[in-house]
Amino acid sequence: MSVPILISSALVVYLIYSISQLLFDMVKDAIPEVIVCLFSSTMYILVAYLIYMQDTYKDGLKLIIVSCLCIFIVSLLPINELFYFNNIFTVLINIAHVLSLYIFMEFLLNTAPDKIINKSEKYL
Repeated sequence: MSVPILISSALVVYLIYSISQLLFDMVKDAIPEVIVCLFSSTMYILVAYLIYMQDTYKDGLKLIIVSCLCIFIVSLLPINELFYFNNIFTVLINIAHVLSLYIFMEFLLNTAPDKIINKSEKYL
């Protein structure tokens, strides 16, 4: 755990908290669904950071870019739908979504492990 990781984690937690407080009055009836969505998004971001920090794959930075785009989409979408509708936000959300899917699929198709672990060494 380094200082930049702690600072970025605190900023992500603050972003989740502030958007949750903003949307709380609108989604009182769907609190379990919101908690499941927040939990799954947070786990996705944490796993992407973990893969990047362990330096297991050559293109781990692509996962960080995809998780940042995911944060952008998840934070801007409810604001656009519930509070302030703007066509520019809709275009940005769609571009970010398509770009994140493209980068993620490129990561899945083209990446190779950076560290090859021999199974016999692992279990001995």
